[in-house]
Amino acid sequence: MVHCLRTTIAALAAFVATMALATAANAPTILIDNFNDGNDDGWLREDFTLGALWGPSIFDASTGAYHLKQSGFVPPNDPNVGTIDSTLAVSENNNFYANGYFRGTVRAAEPGTTCGLIMRADDEGGTDNGFYYSSSFGAFYIEHFDFSQPAPQTILAMTPPGQVPFRPGETWNIEGGAVGHRLTLKAWRVGTPEPKSPQLSVEDPGFGPTGGGTELCVIAFFDSAAVNHPVKVSAAFDNLTFRRP
Repeated sequence: MVHCLRTTIAALAAFVATMALATAANAPTILIDNFNDGNDDGWLREDFTLGALWGPSIFDASTGAYHLKQSGFVPPNDPNVGTIDSTLAVSENNNFYANGYFRGTVRAAEPGTTCGLIMRADDEGGTDNGFYYSSSFGAFYIEHFDFSQPAPQTILAMTPPGQVPFRPGETWNIEGGAVGHRLTLKAWRVGTPEPKSPQLSVEDPGFGPTGGGTELCVIAFFDSAAVNHPVKVSAAFDNLTFRRP
């Protein structure tokens, strides 16, 4: 995930409020955003669809959740795989977010959509770790992304099909963890008990112990290896929190 376009929505009041939360290191959990205010102030939008027939991308928090979606169907050969994402502004170059647990609810609103949470994103280096709910693959997975490589995406761990069953349109809790080299993913459908342990746990030697960067992001796209038909990429995110280890 690499940023190409930035909006100027990070209002000073939102920045100050988020920084106040970020400095409260003794708090067990920090509320990042529940979008109850109906806007995405404090988030930096990225739109890869400028000039494309299926654009522009839509960023909408007016219903109390954060909807990222494409205006039309994206062809399976789109080089950007329908990507739409948004970055928490205060997490840029802020080491507070380099290690911890990023949690929220996610929903793939349209079949074929992959959506999830990104940690340790670095705009300059084009690297990140992603924690995904994929209706493309029918699985959850942890990813190492490095845009400088010929094949940027490396899936480090994936649940076997059926192990964590889900359907597009369902809302799931996801918690991505990045502590040192250890990455974890825990997922459970809203309304069901939280698992005691993550379903996925893996070492990522590709990054240092504090990762490739510090940014927290939400993202939606499709997995080209599993999609051979147009996809209307659409996802929703809510109740985003961050917890230090």
